[in-house]
Amino acid sequence: MIMNAVSGVPLNEIWSQMTSLQHIECIESIGKVAKELCTLDFAAYGSIYLNKPHKPSETLPLNEDYCIGPHCARQHWGYDGVGNKRSSNVPTGCQGPCKHSPISLLYTSIETL
Repeated sequence: MIMNAVSGVPLNEIWSQMTSLQHIECIESIGKVAKELCTLDFAAYGSIYLNKPHKPSETLPLNEDYCIGPHCARQHWGYDGVGNKRSSNVPTGCQGPCKHSPISLLYTSIETL
């Protein structure tokens, strides 16, 4: 994921000054963007690696230069958000790469209820 800073005032700095109607409109706007993001189709879920000899052993090719491999976030390897080892280990293979995103798996699970 590549992220850029968005210009403007952080929402937490102006939320208390907004009216109830502005709160609702803001939440609806965020919901619309989230819905659009959920409809995006990615080749796989994981982290992007250069397609070089030192890449992880399990990868899915994106193109000649890049591939998708295991997700590199700490929580996928048994650590909490600040780098402390958790008591329970994450089973090997749960780090990806996965051909389905966690969001699509969640929707599939909800639809089968």
